[in-house]
Amino acid sequence: MVNCWNEDDWIKNIRMSKAAFNYLCKEVSPFMPIQGTNFRKSLPLEMKLAVTLYFLSGSADYRTIANLFGLGKSTVCTIVHRICKHFVDNLMKKYISLPSREETMEIIVSFEKLYGFPQVVGAVDGCHIRIKAPHKNSEDYINRKEYHSIILQGLVDSKYLFRDIFVGWTGKSHDSRVFKNSPLYKECLARTFLPTNLSKIIDNIEIGPLILGDSAYPLKNWLLRSWKS
Repeated sequence: MVNCWNEDDWIKNIRMSKAAFNYLCKEVSPFMPIQGTNFRKSLPLEMKLAVTLYFLSGSADYRTIANLFGLGKSTVCTIVHRICKHFVDNLMKKYISLPSREETMEIIVSFEKLYGFPQVVGAVDGCHIRIKAPHKNSEDYINRKEYHSIILQGLVDSKYLFRDIFVGWTGKSHDSRVFKNSPLYKECLARTFLPTNLSKIIDNIEIGPLILGDSAYPLKNWLLRSWKS
């Protein structure tokens, strides 16, 4: 199927270019050894990755994807779960991490250059990931838009790159509650993130590094409610 795609098809179907897809294949391959059997060959890594990204990039269910790729429904389910587990176990920490001191300084400069806002290291917000109603306490997962979800909290830098994620709280939970229970909040309180020695005097006021959030987030001397999604 993917062999017939042009560049527009790659972007439309899995939301990345063919070059990015090939790079991701190389990143995943050390953790996905080919394991065939005497009865059938293992599916190529490229197909497994394409199946997973197709699922993640849209709303198609396992049966639809199975028909598109000529696979069984249970096979698609197994592929998606295994590939996602490899993403989390082996790649997430490599690509999603809080910035170092040097990176923090670069992000502050970039934010001010791009948006005219000084001392900003990142912007935080949450989004709802739709899920099927759980068997237990399903009412806790109904969000304000009246569908079941879990919350993904993300911190992004000036280049829209994720620097921290926190996921799993029920859709009914308020963003401020999720934030106060996240590792990011503890890092900010401890100043292991947003170090005070990067403060700057602006209009005779000492301003330290800070993050931006919308009105759902509590005001802190390191968190301003000025960013709108």
